[in-house]
Amino acid sequence: MFLNSTKKKYISMRFLSFIIFLSITCSIFSSGFPAEGPSGSCDVVTLDSSSQKELHHKLDSLRAEHVLDSVDFLQNEDSLIGDNEWEELEIENVLEHWKKYQKTKLDAWGVRKLLRYAPKGSKELIKLLIEDDEAFERVNNIIVDFVGCQDALIAYWDETNMLHKGSRALYYSIFSKILPKINNKLNSSLYTLELSQILGIAKPAFTLLALLGVSGVLSGYFCAKFYGMPFSWKQSIIRGFKKPIDNHNIFPAVYKDEYDYNLVDKTRESQIKLYRYLTKGTLGDSYVVIKVALKKLLGKVFGQNGCTSMLAGGVSAGFNGGMLAWGDYQRCMSFKNSVNRIIFLHKTAEALQHNLVAIADLLRSLEGLGLLGDMCNVDKNPLVIENIKKYTQAKDMPVGLKELFKFLGSSTFESKASYVYSRGSLLKTHLLLTHVKNDMIPLLQNIALLGGYRAIAHMVRDHKDARVGFCFVKPEVTSNGGPMVRMKNAWLPLIDIDKVVTNNVNLGVDGGPRNAVVTGPNGGGKTTFMLTVALNLLLSSLGIAAADEAEMSGFVKIRTSLRPQQDLKSGLSAFMAEHKRVDQVDKSIHSCDGNILVLLDEPYKGTVEIESATRIYKFGKKIATKSNCMLLLATHLRKPIELPAATANVFTNYQMGYIETKSDILENRGFTRTFKILDGPAIWWFDDADKRARFIDWLCEQEIKD
Repeated sequence: MFLNSTKKKYISMRFLSFIIFLSITCSIFSSGFPAEGPSGSCDVVTLDSSSQKELHHKLDSLRAEHVLDSVDFLQNEDSLIGDNEWEELEIENVLEHWKKYQKTKLDAWGVRKLLRYAPKGSKELIKLLIEDDEAFERVNNIIVDFVGCQDALIAYWDETNMLHKGSRALYYSIFSKILPKINNKLNSSLYTLELSQILGIAKPAFTLLALLGVSGVLSGYFCAKFYGMPFSWKQSIIRGFKKPIDNHNIFPAVYKDEYDYNLVDKTRESQIKLYRYLTKGTLGDSYVVIKVALKKLLGKVFGQNGCTSMLAGGVSAGFNGGMLAWGDYQRCMSFKNSVNRIIFLHKTAEALQHNLVAIADLLRSLEGLGLLGDMCNVDKNPLVIENIKKYTQAKDMPVGLKELFKFLGSSTFESKASYVYSRGSLLKTHLLLTHVKNDMIPLLQNIALLGGYRAIAHMVRDHKDARVGFCFVKPEVTSNGGPMVRMKNAWLPLIDIDKVVTNNVNLGVDGGPRNAVVTGPNGGGKTTFMLTVALNLLLSSLGIAAADEAEMSGFVKIRTSLRPQQDLKSGLSAFMAEHKRVDQVDKSIHSCDGNILVLLDEPYKGTVEIESATRIYKFGKKIATKSNCMLLLATHLRKPIELPAATANVFTNYQMGYIETKSDILENRGFTRTFKILDGPAIWWFDDADKRARFIDWLCEQEIKD
């Protein structure tokens, strides 16, 4: 009998120890994250205005582009243009015009890379997307799927993201500082991660349990041992759940017949009553105990009378009421925090699962790109399709990335609406993506290219019925391998289509002049004409041109000197800046193995006209001997218009069209700029001083009006 009683006590103590240990352990499983895993991603922020939303979108796009640029892209390929040309051709402004055709935050990056490098298969892929509705819809669906997960993916590189910070609470952190290897092993096992979800909810659940009964069990157990009373688990648990009710019962349950203060610690009866008070006492009992104690204390000071009894009762009521209110408040807040904790853990896991399902959907949709390659009717798939297929077919991928894709392909990530899924797989996949995210960057780069192709194809398709549109560039057949550009009704994508003026371009056609000197006053469109040629040549690397018809030879470089800037800090004057840039262009021409387009806008300015004119003329004659160079030269000087005669018509002269309105009424006099390119030099600009003066006066008036 004694042994059985001892055994029961031993088991009770073990069980009690387990409860205490579980409480302490659960309290340790708080916000922690594996030592090797940084957090990532950007939380959704509620914004109040369209300008704030636009700013948020730009910041996300910059973050995305920073991620994409962190890994080299086409590093072995030569760019058609350099940074100087990118700026002087105002390509960023062109992209701003095309912004409405972009869907993802990576599209702008993709379009930039396409314009710079035109990867293998670009012409065939863009043509397919423009002509074939099924192919365009297939790519469009992939991009739509990417839109659904782009924030979730980009988020893995954002260390300020609140969702990823919150997800740390789903992982083990108990050994993160003292034994990080063991901690990481716990976080790498599906089974222990499943257990972490149970333990994560166990802590707030245990707090709730403590509020609803465990405290009654503990107090009953220790009181029983201290006063030598029999202990019953069943009765203690029942009393624990009844305790919150008893705490608000104003009627005494133990001291119904008043409290005998003199019996405390002297008789067995008082000890039994004290035990009952500690385990079953109500608010009324507490009132009685404190009132009697205060009454006795005050009686020694003021004597026993009615006032002393009333004062003791008032103080006892106030004290018990205050303590009850404070306890209720603490229990309420503890209950609220415990419930919020459980909700938070559930919502965090749910948000992670939603994001990873979106990423899994994207990977599944990318598997359909193989058919798109077959539709291009080329011997080998375009580069972007080949690169993406390496991921969808798990070819030559790092081990961690293969494991990640394996998990993303599991049933856990088949549906966003599912509430039944493996939490261990969820946490394992999230952790894997955190670790191997940089291996995903090449895939993101190629998705950005795919988005760029779709955006450009959408832009061309959208102009099909517009006033001006795009065409496919025909391969040149008439230039004998030299530089040639022939376009009908070419226009500049930088200008609004309702205002743009089209021009025909014929350079190097059938052995004709391949270089041009463009003359005329400011504001007539000389630079616009040159930009039209350069930007369409850039687009031709993708197989399209902003024109009704286009035929061009292949070019490997475009070099410009449109507005070199002086640098006083470096002692570089305006003229020296011009001279330095032209010298750089000259070196590019001599080092170029293929055809090169060169744009010069008023070179060598900053010194006397005769010196500038002489240098331009000499440079033109030098270029005339370079059969691989096409030069467009805009100038206000007369000497360069002699280049056609001096170079056996390797050069030709163009001028911008103007119409002068003559009238007896002063207000009706003026000029109209047609922005049309005309054959021959602008002789009137050099020889007719009166007309030149009238034009300059009119131009100044227009500037003042504007």
